[in-house]
Amino acid sequence: MIGLGSTRSMSTQRNTDLREKHMRLQTGILNLDGRPVTTADLTRLVCPYDEKYTEVSGEALANNVLLAYCGNRITDEEMYETQPVRASDSFITWDGRLDNREEISSLLGLYHTHDVSDPALVGRLYEAVGDRCWEKLIGEYAFVVWSENALRLSMGRSICGTRQLYYILMNKKLVWSNDLSQLVRSGIDLTVDDAYLIEYLTGYPRSSRSPFRHVHVVPPGGLVHVQVRANNMLSSRMLWKPSDIEPDRAKSASQCEDELRGLIESAVRSKLRSRYPVFCELSGGLDTSTLVLAGDRVLRSQGKDCNALRTVSCVYERSRSCDEGYFIHLIDEARRVRGFRVSEADQHIVINLDDIAFTGIPSTNNLFRGRYPSFMRLMGRYNARVLLTGYGGDHLFWSEPDGASLVADELRSGHLASAHRLARVWSQASRLPYLRLLLQMALPLALGGSPARIFLTRPTPPRWLRPEHISTWRQVTWASREETGPVRDPSRRVQIHYVLTMIDQAAAGHFEQYRDIYVSHPYTYKPLVEFCLSTPVSYFLNNGDTRSLMRHAMGGILPPKIATRQSKGILDETVARAIDGAWDQVKDTEKWLLCERGYANSAELLVSLRRARNGLLAPGEYLARAITLELWLRSLDALSVEYGTPVTTYAGAERSSTTRTPVA
Repeated sequence: MIGLGSTRSMSTQRNTDLREKHMRLQTGILNLDGRPVTTADLTRLVCPYDEKYTEVSGEALANNVLLAYCGNRITDEEMYETQPVRASDSFITWDGRLDNREEISSLLGLYHTHDVSDPALVGRLYEAVGDRCWEKLIGEYAFVVWSENALRLSMGRSICGTRQLYYILMNKKLVWSNDLSQLVRSGIDLTVDDAYLIEYLTGYPRSSRSPFRHVHVVPPGGLVHVQVRANNMLSSRMLWKPSDIEPDRAKSASQCEDELRGLIESAVRSKLRSRYPVFCELSGGLDTSTLVLAGDRVLRSQGKDCNALRTVSCVYERSRSCDEGYFIHLIDEARRVRGFRVSEADQHIVINLDDIAFTGIPSTNNLFRGRYPSFMRLMGRYNARVLLTGYGGDHLFWSEPDGASLVADELRSGHLASAHRLARVWSQASRLPYLRLLLQMALPLALGGSPARIFLTRPTPPRWLRPEHISTWRQVTWASREETGPVRDPSRRVQIHYVLTMIDQAAAGHFEQYRDIYVSHPYTYKPLVEFCLSTPVSYFLNNGDTRSLMRHAMGGILPPKIATRQSKGILDETVARAIDGAWDQVKDTEKWLLCERGYANSAELLVSLRRARNGLLAPGEYLARAITLELWLRSLDALSVEYGTPVTTYAGAERSSTTRTPVA
């Protein structure tokens, strides 16, 4: 064991065996009553990870605080990394990637930083400007800072939230970790947050929630302080809010096209900073195809081989309605490089309600059990550790024909003739009746209605959801994601809602169980998000065409048949096949914990399962979410038996909106 004045760093240069497991862990303890942290505390935190292979590990320990980190090296600069990082009187652990190294180096007057790791660079900036440094960072990260003189612990995350950070307060002790399953296994109160589960059943839970009432989340773009001297007072503030971005109405459409193309390339360039090849999911849609071809342009500009970016795609040999093989092949032809394919069989799309391995949070990825393990095996051949996804493109570039927001802008401004013309255009594009679009959608938006309540296809609760949860469903589904304050333009309020929904999706933690790889979402790149927020919505939705700005920006790069795509395959057929294959196991819905715990009506759930088995999977049934939540509840029950901690529910639980709270 070591003191706070030093840290332990362990590294090795040997080639990794494909059978070895990689992982990353950022964790620690703060005893709020001043009790010293012991070696036993450290052992309990990191013991489950002793068999994992890591290239960097270290801890800092002094009196009542312990910070620990384990991780692997991805970039050349990380060859010199040690953690925790010492910064004046403080220690920092950092899990993530810094995308604006050049800007930070310039601020610090540093011009040779090839041997300075990202956390070391952040530590120097923190020494120079203190807490103001967090507002200057761009990247995907979560960090923890202990200030010895101020007796203050700070935790924060980047705006995209792709690196998780949870914390619990119990027995006058603060424990944090990026691994939710680690906290759950530490013996916490397993009171389930019903609001989270209802949100999960019908969409993506808020990024400010965890599945457990007593497990808190550091919000994306937020900073949480625990001040030990001030009666252990906990306070939080947001470092970034989309409503703070001012719209720029002076930009022309052609200027925006050039800027968008450059920002997409910058977003991909920042993710390609790796010692090994980078992999990218390729679905054949606009978003992933754009990332791959933008990546090729970046690599060519750097004089590098396109094989530094490899693609991996899911194909469906049985479920033809899901298969995007034709469009995937178009990208292969454009690149002259064939990507990897993961077959439907290798994705192992099956339902096994007896498989109760606890994965931290419920996730629809658990219905496709072989998908990401197959990705990891392919990536392991090249020692690749970074996987890019197309998450966020639908939200940033307006994939939905949501012209009602543009009509609402005209109504609010009193331009009735323009509102009428736009309503006709978007009624035809969205195939909605003119009066419904004008009176039921655009008019409520113009009068200040919540964007969450006014969709082209208003969400309805699944038929099997119990009546007592309908009010919770309405609250969590229709409530605004953020109070937009002075933002009055309806289209801008809808735009902010979409961006916050994108952040919730990216920050959900659905990839945290795949710790061999670092999943990165280029479309959450902060300058790109801010550009889209500052761009008039009419550039994205133009004359009945969705994604207009993106299509024009990438028009000379994407194959024409992809650039003009208006729809994409969905995975309903695979879900129907999985239900049919496991019918003998799933049909006894009365024994589902989802029904026993009062979330679902067993008879109605059985009706929905039968319809899906026969290929009649309705859009509002959400059966993939119901099945994977059932798996999660069963795994949680098994875990509670193992650790002797009962599982309880807390109906209608809501997070407190208070931002300053005594924690001990």
